[in-house]
Amino acid sequence: MNILKSTSFYASQQYEKALSEAFKKVDEVINSSEGEFMLKKLRGENSAQNNEIKISKGTGCTANVVLITSDSYFVANAGDSRSSLCRKGKAFDLSIDHKPESEE
Repeated sequence: MNILKSTSFYASQQYEKALSEAFKKVDEVINSSEGEFMLKKLRGENSAQNNEIKISKGTGCTANVVLITSDSYFVANAGDSRSSLCRKGKAFDLSIDHKPESEE
């Protein structure tokens, strides 16, 4: 949420652009030394340990985000996952699969 709020578009309520920018920033963090630091922390490793951590570029991740405002829902996703909404027993797709080669 902090990354989303720090985008240049969030304050001006350009939420689609803000979500896109936030996804790109998160991707940059994951692929940086900061991402490696976070991974080590999650694994319970401290800086005194000399364990080499490799982040594979051949694997991926998936994410779904729904930003709810007073009058709208904004859905963003990356990877092969979908967001759906169930209303009165009927499912509605809120997103489509996103693949790295797709333009959406």
